[in-house]
Amino acid sequence: MKLNFIYAFCILIGASLMCASCSKDDNEKAPEEEDSLVITASAMNFPNTGGTNTFYVTSNTTWYAKALNGYIVKVSPSSGEAGISMAVTVTAEENPTEADRETTVTVTAGTKSQSFKVTIAGKPEEVLDPQYARDNNEFHYITYMPDYQDISAVPDSILSKVDFVNFAFATINSTFTVSVNETALSKVNNRCKKLGVKVLLCFGGTASLYKEMVSSRANRKIFINSVMAIVDKYNLDGVDNDWEYPAESDGSGAGNVLLMQEFSNILHKPESYKYLTMAINSGKYSGKYRNAISYHPELWKTVDWFHVMTYDDFANQNYPDITDRNHSTLEFMKVSYEFYVTTTGISAKKYLGGIACYGRPSGITQSGTVLTYKRIIELGGDPDADEALVTSSKYNDGKTEYKVFYNGRKTAKAKVDYMLDKNTGGYFFWELGQDRVDTCSLVRTSYLEMMEKTHN
Repeated sequence: MKLNFIYAFCILIGASLMCASCSKDDNEKAPEEEDSLVITASAMNFPNTGGTNTFYVTSNTTWYAKALNGYIVKVSPSSGEAGISMAVTVTAEENPTEADRETTVTVTAGTKSQSFKVTIAGKPEEVLDPQYARDNNEFHYITYMPDYQDISAVPDSILSKVDFVNFAFATINSTFTVSVNETALSKVNNRCKKLGVKVLLCFGGTASLYKEMVSSRANRKIFINSVMAIVDKYNLDGVDNDWEYPAESDGSGAGNVLLMQEFSNILHKPESYKYLTMAINSGKYSGKYRNAISYHPELWKTVDWFHVMTYDDFANQNYPDITDRNHSTLEFMKVSYEFYVTTTGISAKKYLGGIACYGRPSGITQSGTVLTYKRIIELGGDPDADEALVTSSKYNDGKTEYKVFYNGRKTAKAKVDYMLDKNTGGYFFWELGQDRVDTCSLVRTSYLEMMEKTHN
């Protein structure tokens, strides 16, 4: 039986949702200022069981948009914002595993019209026994390692203090394949395998390419095959999703669910189980990125655990007028945990909190002022404190002393203790190359704290 699609249009002005079924005469024309109309559209994907797609329509003045159902809607910019969103709801009667399908939507303003395609994406490849993540019953201690850092600079005494290394990044290309620094990956993998440390391949890159990639089953398959070719070549232990970020407002959150379900069906086979993890935002601030995780319990089933980025909450980004604000506090981690675990209901064992191996200033430019933990201690910072007065040669020609905020050993221990007390899945670092390799090391300090707390 053919799929029957029902389209319901609504207009979203600012944060207000208004009904599109306004009683205007179909023959009503847009005013003369219709020439200012600019329409852009983003064709995104939905599961065939239904979903919502948002198209962005921009106008600098009042105009009239004629929707597919014949209604004419008068639209005016609100609070100086010209962005208007037209939402399309897609519903299917049956056959939810059919392939991708396309339909066309047309928006008309006066004598001007623009048509664009909507893709109703097929669900993951049909499997008789869908694979989901196992329950995580362990406490993990993980670090990211980007390809521009030299793993040979990290001694075994430090590298052995983690159980996973997430190698970053396999970067998405315009063809939806990924590129990776295989020389660096091979070095990391060889070192880790000798120490019994597992290695995950972390993918990231341009958000708009991910959005386009997940909009089609065919595109997702290209991407997954490319990632898995690297995983198989180096016998890696799994995959970490560090797409920053899927959004609920444009359908890419739903697309990410499909991507992770398809990865799960490959990685989580009982006979050859590999890990599938995901880096996500802190959850402290409401909005489209947080919603793309919290609204999708079907996603949680596919993920072994989440690396929750409890850092970068710095004043220059969120509170421009506030100084003396640490970007990665224990309190920040507590707020994050409460949202995802207590409020949203994600298993605590799928929550891993982040420890920052770098520092940021607060209330001043971030350009030339962000320092690695290693450099902060070299400049006289206290390894047991959370702030230090430093002078960076890249900031104001090295003429200005400023305060930098970071995670010292005391805070690292407190975060580990909190993660243990809450029976979470563990903790992780961004990133190994920024840490010290002596007794000041955050990786070493955290490991020793974990061992003391769990073996006493």
